[in-house]
Amino acid sequence: MKFPDASQQIAEAAARYHYKEPPQALVDLQQLIARIIRWLLDLLNSFKIFTPGQTDTRMASNLLQMILWGAGIVCAGIIVFFAFSKLRHLKLQSQLARKGASESKTLFDSAGWFDEARQLAGKGEFKEACRALYFSVLRMLDEKEVLEFTPTKTNYEYWYSLAVHKGIQRQFRELVDLVELVWFGDYPAGRAEYTTCHDLHEKIKTEIERETQVALHEGGVS
Repeated sequence: MKFPDASQQIAEAAARYHYKEPPQALVDLQQLIARIIRWLLDLLNSFKIFTPGQTDTRMASNLLQMILWGAGIVCAGIIVFFAFSKLRHLKLQSQLARKGASESKTLFDSAGWFDEARQLAGKGEFKEACRALYFSVLRMLDEKEVLEFTPTKTNYEYWYSLAVHKGIQRQFRELVDLVELVWFGDYPAGRAEYTTCHDLHEKIKTEIERETQVALHEGGVS
């Protein structure tokens, strides 16, 4: 069987073909990866770790696996760190509540804690004054039957218990965040922080009174 001569057509197609250079950035990246692989091979050889028959593709795969393992270890470390930080934070919250319970032997009610806060602020002890306002709020919530004061509870548990009292819950969270910052952190408490805690105390008190009036009104209507 005789095949037609296509050499002329092939030559014409080759003449029309124009080779396009790849992007320079891609070429540079390929060269960089090749240099890194060679450097790693030299490093392994310097430690007497022989890699016979390793191709650049195989080495690149191994390098990627090492990077993924390293990233996994780092992520695991971060998770463990945040877990321990959270546990420590909850422990400090519980300590804060338990300490307040022991001190409440002489200051049993919300008004007593509030007076204590004013006296401490008058002496410039704003850190302790902010904490006293915090305990005043806890006692107030218990006295008004919004939630039950329990020394072993954490602030998160108190906050969660206020889910049906959105207005109080929001103000309580702001108060707790500030008190924990000045009590457990390195943040110094001044008159401005005390004033903020005092204002939050009054807002919570006002919100409790508002909810009480609404409940009485609805009870009267029904």
